[in-house]
Amino acid sequence: ALRHLTSRHEHAHTAQEDVRHAIPTLVKLLGPASHFPLIKAAIGLCRNLGLSNQNQQILREAGAIPKLVQLLWQAQSKMQHGGNDDQEEIVPVDIAEGCIGALHVLARDPINRTAIKESNVISTICSFLSLQSVNPSLTNENMQRSAAGLLCELAADKDAVEIIEKQNVTH
Repeated sequence: ALRHLTSRHEHAHTAQEDVRHAIPTLVKLLGPASHFPLIKAAIGLCRNLGLSNQNQQILREAGAIPKLVQLLWQAQSKMQHGGNDDQEEIVPVDIAEGCIGALHVLARDPINRTAIKESNVISTICSFLSLQSVNPSLTNENMQRSAAGLLCELAADKDAVEIIEKQNVTH
């Protein structure tokens, strides 16, 4: 419910401010003890809360970036090994798309952008641009748009540009 209250309506900004105090608890929900439907909702809420500039630092200090990166790596691994081991409805592509979207929003902040770059996740993000060539059933245009948007945000950092260019995705 909080994910929906913090996005796409006239009171969304107020809701983002009202929920700010819960960010440390929210980030804990991104951990391994949570089930995928809860993780997916928590990722979406992190994304929405990151839309407020005042929440960027709080999300960073609560450890959202490393948790999102870890979830992205886990989702990528599951996708490469044939999908979803769990009996839950959430597939790894959904988790990956959500993490990329949340990181995209968080990358608007220069300090977050540096933290994302230093997490060594750029090659993983680049890999999501070419999923179709690896496995056509994993094609997800929204994820590819999010990955491209995240790379654009990261490209504001000169060192990140060099890392992106080494991935051979810029041609």
